[in-house]
Amino acid sequence: MVDQSTNIWNPLNASLFASLALSAFATAVPVALVTPMSNDLFQVEYTGNNGGNEDVTTSVVTAFAPRVAGAAVLGTSFGKFLNGPMGDVLGARRTSIIYSLFMTMSLVMLACARTSETVVRACFLVEFTYSVLWPCCVITLATHYRGDSHGMYEGGVYITSLAARIGSLIGIPCCALLLRHFHWRFVALIGAWSSLVASSVSYLYVEDSPGKRNDPQNPIDESLLQKCYPDYIRRRKRPSFGVILRMAPSVIWMNVVPSVKHILSSGTFWCVSIAHTGASMVRTSERVLGTYLYETSNNSLSENRAAGLSVFLSVGTVAGLVVAGSIFASRQDRERKWMISRLYILTIVSCYVLAFLAIPSVRNFVKAPELVSTFQVIAIAFSGFGIAVQFYHIPSLVGATFGCDKGLFSSYTDGVAYGIASFVWRIVGDVVQHGSSDGGGWSYGWAAVALLLIPSAILMVEFMEHYFCRHRYGGTYETIIFA
Repeated sequence: MVDQSTNIWNPLNASLFASLALSAFATAVPVALVTPMSNDLFQVEYTGNNGGNEDVTTSVVTAFAPRVAGAAVLGTSFGKFLNGPMGDVLGARRTSIIYSLFMTMSLVMLACARTSETVVRACFLVEFTYSVLWPCCVITLATHYRGDSHGMYEGGVYITSLAARIGSLIGIPCCALLLRHFHWRFVALIGAWSSLVASSVSYLYVEDSPGKRNDPQNPIDESLLQKCYPDYIRRRKRPSFGVILRMAPSVIWMNVVPSVKHILSSGTFWCVSIAHTGASMVRTSERVLGTYLYETSNNSLSENRAAGLSVFLSVGTVAGLVVAGSIFASRQDRERKWMISRLYILTIVSCYVLAFLAIPSVRNFVKAPELVSTFQVIAIAFSGFGIAVQFYHIPSLVGATFGCDKGLFSSYTDGVAYGIASFVWRIVGDVVQHGSSDGGGWSYGWAAVALLLIPSAILMVEFMEHYFCRHRYGGTYETIIFA
């Protein structure tokens, strides 16, 4: 619980906030560009393949959004698994700097893309590189605030989780505004510049631990460094690429493998990961919301306006972090569990509303497409509000207890959840592509998301009872039925 007198806006939290917000802004750029990219690139591809006599079909363009979403979520999942040990072994600061630079190059690749396949690969790489930044923030906060009794760690998680959503909140409407005046390729380059600035902030202002700029929590053994890199003691030059390759197998065996075994053998990890899937599905839906709104608007929304309205998922998430997050931080354990159960109910109902409003007969019966779009935007905002706390706070609170493997826990938790979410979005993409041309396939897609949320919500609430509540209430147990 966060002490109300604690000042959480200190230099460290402010630096992490700025770096993560700029990176989140950069990752929001491909989200806003999905519709203009699909129309531009598919028009070129179809013109080239069909002699300029065939227009882009609606079903192909519509299916492109879930395809990009699936690639992006898959990139996050792969990034979480492959990059998970990096923050612990190399240090959170170094890892943040390196991967922010890689994100910059990925966005430049997106700006130069000439085919839809290149766009999909670039979106995969953007999310692959971004995937490690949140675990690095968790590592840095847990290292600086180890043993703090005033709730500074929870306060730091609160600040940085706001940064991740505020970056997206600003990024999507800014991109929608820029698209009115500039080509989407120029907007992609602006995202690359934002990621480059984020890397600079981490380099200049962030430290791994108090007084140490680089302080890995699971460092490479010094005897191995001296054996493979004799100049380690004198530090006169950096290790060559060959030295790094020679050290890699030993580092994997001595540092990575024991940590992975520790995480994968933990029942706590698997409970949190699977329960985390439902919130991850809603969190990653921002990549398809613009297309969903455009295809179900009965031509009342332009492509750019529909892309801009997808920002309301971030609006709802930020509101959830500010309102529900502050309440969550001030409550005791069982009160927190009751609150999470109600937030899940709100999200599930919102997803079913989105499914209901995508049914063509419902939209045609109302005969007011602007009103339908308004209700859809409200449901999107409520769905973001409902998953904010459990998406950011609960895995971070549990991961802080995993010692030198807290970064790996955070990464693998997201990796499992995003992997399942990627599979679901691929199914949604197939359903949408083979559905009716007026967007009716989206009703099945959102119904699937809502259906996945139900077991995820039950598991998360039951886990909170076991992990946070039971030992504090004399061993008494309260089931989901009474939550």
